[in-house]
Amino acid sequence: MGRQKRMPGPIKDRLTGKAHTQYWGRSEWISIDVTDGSWTENDPNSTLVSKSVSANGMTISLESDRDSDDWNSSAQTCVRWFKPLTTPAGSLMPWTDEFGVEFLVQRISTNANDENFLVACISDDPTDTSNQPWAGLKMTNDSDGDIELRYGGDSATNIITGDSGDLGSAPRSYCNVLLQIADDRSSDDIETVGVAAVLLDNDNDVIGGNMGLKQQTFGWNTSNNVYLVVAAGWEASGASSDSSTVWKAWYRLTHSFAKMDPPYVPSGGKNPRGGRYGQQT
Repeated sequence: MGRQKRMPGPIKDRLTGKAHTQYWGRSEWISIDVTDGSWTENDPNSTLVSKSVSANGMTISLESDRDSDDWNSSAQTCVRWFKPLTTPAGSLMPWTDEFGVEFLVQRISTNANDENFLVACISDDPTDTSNQPWAGLKMTNDSDGDIELRYGGDSATNIITGDSGDLGSAPRSYCNVLLQIADDRSSDDIETVGVAAVLLDNDNDVIGGNMGLKQQTFGWNTSNNVYLVVAAGWEASGASSDSSTVWKAWYRLTHSFAKMDPPYVPSGGKNPRGGRYGQQT
């Protein structure tokens, strides 16, 4: 028999013996599944009745007798799921990397008014139920199918309201937790610049031109990890029965090794500081 010829295939985004260079900018959307084993659940007041996940989204049912449990600027008493934010290489994201996070939430269906769903960044103990520094969005099922989008964080929030007649059956909320930048680099006080948000209808069109930006002035606890948190609670009391709402949620990252001080490279060049996450070449 003759010797079989072996044709090497392409090497795609793989480490070899040479230094591997990769420029990092923005990740693809990452689906949030609180049952996938990467999230830790904490339910301090037994707000959660049940949860399940399918291709249609995350179905979350809340206890009507716990309709005072919520996540807001003063208290965080509802059920939550959390995990450290990591880079694509799996290392912990440091606060000093001045990253940004975008969140996207879609309500698929609901049987209840005033149930809400929050996605945010936090820096304190994720099980803390008060004085939790956070920045992100909270999407609330208002009466008659309307939506309230609260965006901002620990400093303050703004509200965008969408009428059910304009939203369609599966509206979306989007927010951008803008880059974490030192307020005073000499003291390393890292703050989020602000949170930008928009409410989208079933066709991903902006509702009534409603877009907003809410400045945040609190400082993160940079001695702790960067955490992502997902929470579900009640916006108002008076629930007559347990809720059952289906949500889809995603996040994606913005990051650069050069932070806010990239070198200028003529001819449209990229920042030469490459490498896999946590490395420099």
